[in-house]
Amino acid sequence: MELNPGGVAAVLLLFGVLAFLHLPGKWRAWRRRRSARREMTRWGATKPTGPPASAEQLLAFREQAAALVLPSVQLEAAADEPARPGGTRIGGPAWLAEGEAWPCGRDGRPMEFLAQVDFGELPPLPDFPQAGLLQFFIARDDLFGADFDDASRSDVRLLWRPEAPANGPLHQQLPLDELDSSPFAGNQVRSAGRALRGLPSTRAPAPFSLPVDLLLRAIGIEDAANIDEVEDPYWDGEEPPSQFIGGHPRFIQADFRRPGFLEDYDRVLLQLESQNGLLWGDCGWAVFMIRRADLLARDFSRPAFYWDCS
Repeated sequence: MELNPGGVAAVLLLFGVLAFLHLPGKWRAWRRRRSARREMTRWGATKPTGPPASAEQLLAFREQAAALVLPSVQLEAAADEPARPGGTRIGGPAWLAEGEAWPCGRDGRPMEFLAQVDFGELPPLPDFPQAGLLQFFIARDDLFGADFDDASRSDVRLLWRPEAPANGPLHQQLPLDELDSSPFAGNQVRSAGRALRGLPSTRAPAPFSLPVDLLLRAIGIEDAANIDEVEDPYWDGEEPPSQFIGGHPRFIQADFRRPGFLEDYDRVLLQLESQNGLLWGDCGWAVFMIRRADLLARDFSRPAFYWDCS
C-alpha cells in the first residue's frame, strides 16, 4: 500500500504532539527549573565588581557569619519497624482523625503523603514544638506541587496535630494513576514507610545563600572583587546528608529566597534529599520552610516548598 506523504507527515505530527503531552514529569520539571535558574543567573549577574574587601571586613564577616549557625536535628534511617500513628518517618500509611478526608490538591486529586515529624520523639529545638505531629502532603503533579516562581504558592498541605496520636487507624497511600507523579523511587518505602531517628546537630548557611548575601551587604562587601575569599574554613569539611529539621536550607542550584522576596522564610521545617526511598528529579533536594513568627504561633498553613536538582 502506497502512503501519502502528506498523510505520513500528519501522523508524525500527531504522534509528536501526543509525545509532548505525555513527556515524563522529570523532563517537564527540568524545563521549569532551567527557566528558574536563568532568572537566578540574571539576578546574580547584575552585581558589579567593586574594590577588594579589606582584611578587617573579611574578619568582620567571618565573626558575624559564625553567629548565623542554627541548631538542627539530623535525620537518619532507624531500624525497620511497622508504621504507627506517631513517630517520625518518610512515607507509609497516614493517620487521619475520625471523619477526616484524605487531603486533595488544587486540582482536586488526592495528594501524596510524604512524611511526618513527631517532635515529642526528637531532640528539642528552640522555637519548634516540643510535642505534636506534623504531617506533610504534596501534590501529585509532575513538579510534586512545587511552584518554582514562588515557593510560598506551592501546592502542599501540612496537617498539625498538637498531640501525636498513639493509636487509631492508618490509611494506606491512595493508588497512583497515569497522571500522577511521586518522589518515591520505589513502592516499598511509599507503602510501608521508613522510620527516622533524630540526632542533635548544627547547620551554617551555605555560601551564596540569602543569609550570607544579606550579611555581605550589611558589611558592604557584596561587590568585592575578592568575594571568593568568604569560602574559608568556616564552610570547610563534608556535611552530613541533607535530611534534617532546623538549621539552614541547602540547595543544589540556588536559594529560592532573594533580598525583598520571601526572605522572612527563615526556619527549616523539613529538608529531604534523594535518599531513604525518595528521588527528587535527578537526585535533588527538597525543603519545607516557614516564617519564624508562624512557627512560634504553630501556624503551618503558609509554608514554602521548593526542590531542585543538578
